[in-house]
Amino acid sequence: MRYYKFTVDGRTWTSLYNGKFEPGALLVEMDVNVLPSDQGSQGSFIVHGIPLQLVSQQNQFFNKPFTLEGGMSPGLPLATEQ
Repeated sequence: MRYYKFTVDGRTWTSLYNGKFEPGALLVEMDVNVLPSDQGSQGSFIVHGIPLQLVSQQNQFFNKPFTLEGGMSPGLPLATEQ
């Protein structure tokens, strides 16, 4: 299962809640290159499904530091715990 956690200005969005997949999580597309720090790189981070009232206040997020975590978590979307 793909996993992401995005935090900016004290707000956090994640695809896992209490260690379980959240079907209502935002759709996140990450195109991130992993290179040595002395080499420039371009990538993109696109989030779909952000509520309109949050987007209307986008100036709150301008030039703010953020953290992005991504990877894989155990299990499949339809798997049951064993």
